[in-house]
Amino acid sequence: AGTTSLNGEWEFYWKKYLKGNDFFKQSPSAFVKVPNSWDRYQLKDSDSPKVEGYATYRLLVKVPQNFVRNELLALKIRY
Repeated sequence: AGTTSLNGEWEFYWKKYLKGNDFFKQSPSAFVKVPNSWDRYQLKDSDSPKVEGYATYRLLVKVPQNFVRNELLALKIRY
């Protein structure tokens, strides 16, 4: 047990609410550094996102080989 920082490069889908198989049909608006405010991101297809809006973030988390499948995982989001 313990905590791990998930800072780094995440997929970012601006103005998209995606889940499951949706990711096979979409390409990210950008790969972004997290943590950061999204109004600072530079997107490849448009201007930077505005302060208000919605998006999907996606990150692949690799766990150790000895990870127990039933072990509880959670995200702690500050604000």
